[in-house]
Amino acid sequence: MKNKFNLGLIAEIKEDSNHPSSPVKSKDWKYFFDFFRGNGDVALFDWKSVDENFNVNEYLVGNKDSFEVVKGQEDIRNLCDIVYIGQLGKIHQNKNKFMTFLDTLKNFPGQVVNPIETIKGNLSKGYLLELQDKGISVIPTLDVDKAYSLNDLRNMEFPNWSKSIDDLVLKPKVFGEQGSGVIRLSEIADQKELNNYLKANGETIAQPLINDIYTRGENSFIFTGREFSHGLNKITGNFKINLCESSKYSPRLPTKKEMDLCQSVFDVWPTNFGYVRMDIIPSENPLIGEVEMVNPAGYLSEVNAFEKYSTNLNKRLNEVYEGKWK
Repeated sequence: MKNKFNLGLIAEIKEDSNHPSSPVKSKDWKYFFDFFRGNGDVALFDWKSVDENFNVNEYLVGNKDSFEVVKGQEDIRNLCDIVYIGQLGKIHQNKNKFMTFLDTLKNFPGQVVNPIETIKGNLSKGYLLELQDKGISVIPTLDVDKAYSLNDLRNMEFPNWSKSIDDLVLKPKVFGEQGSGVIRLSEIADQKELNNYLKANGETIAQPLINDIYTRGENSFIFTGREFSHGLNKITGNFKINLCESSKYSPRLPTKKEMDLCQSVFDVWPTNFGYVRMDIIPSENPLIGEVEMVNPAGYLSEVNAFEKYSTNLNKRLNEVYEGKWK
């Protein structure tokens, strides 16, 4: 059945001289565009090209019969009823422009998925502290004050954490995208280097290094709404899994404990969402490492989940269009 709405997809656009008729950077998003144009009218544009008046100068449009690249100013409000935000690239390198883009979409007359309030809230890893306070099992997390010394950090104690701590992981609290600014405390040589790190990264959180990530990797579970789509295990031997080119991926279904943990997050999450990726450290007692609702890699090509995720997402978008957020 043809969708009742016109869809706007957000994806990076990059000219490709070898494939001039398919300028979408990610092969996942090439598939998305083809899938959704089979269900209705679709426009795809790069978020960086949207100005404060909703105008975009280059976009890809199509339906089940054809598609074309259009160069020329158009108001995205004339192109779509729903905007699906994803594949944003390195937004931490364009913070101010990205926040302006979000503020613009606050005034979009249709629906935005994920909602702007959800995205803005998820830009800060403060949600881990909130989940922790509610008794949900996350990697133990504490704020780091800019006045902290190396000795303060080396002696940091985490409530309800009895395991030995070999090292800490420091992360920017806000805009900690794609591993930017993530570092082990043992990599910091002296107080001056720590001061420079804290000054450069602003608000910071600290977590104990979980050694299981080296041997067991990380499980990622992707949902549309609360509906499970697909999962995988990522293992590299590196604590920054998402940045390691040697990552190995294998399909993985959540255990009961992992699914229960995901559901416990859904039960307390304060805003609506259309999609989410849960990153979990697998162990006897699994721990939430990240709840990604801003720019979630879906690992569709890695585990051949294109059709299932797209079908689930299309169902979710129809629910959103009909006002059935839940």
